[in-house]
Amino acid sequence: MTQRLFYTPDELASVLRLSGETIRRRLRSGTLKGVHIGDTWRVPREEVLGLIGAQTLGAFDAQLDAAGHAQATS
Repeated sequence: MTQRLFYTPDELASVLRLSGETIRRRLRSGTLKGVHIGDTWRVPREEVLGLIGAQTLGAFDAQLDAAGHAQATS
C-alpha cells in the first residue's frame, strides 16, 4: 500500500463526501491547511490524519491504490 504524502482536493472530497470546490474554498480561507503550487492545491497527510484518523486514512490509501491500478489496466 502506498502511503501518500499529499492528497488532491478531489481525493479528499471523495472520502469526506464533499465537493472538490468545498475543499478548495476551505484551503483558500485557511480553515484547512494545504500547499498551493501554481493553480493546484495539495493537502498534506498530517492534515488529513487530523480530519479522518489513521485507520480511515489507511483504508482511503488502499482505495486510491485500487482506483489507480484500475485506471492503469484499462
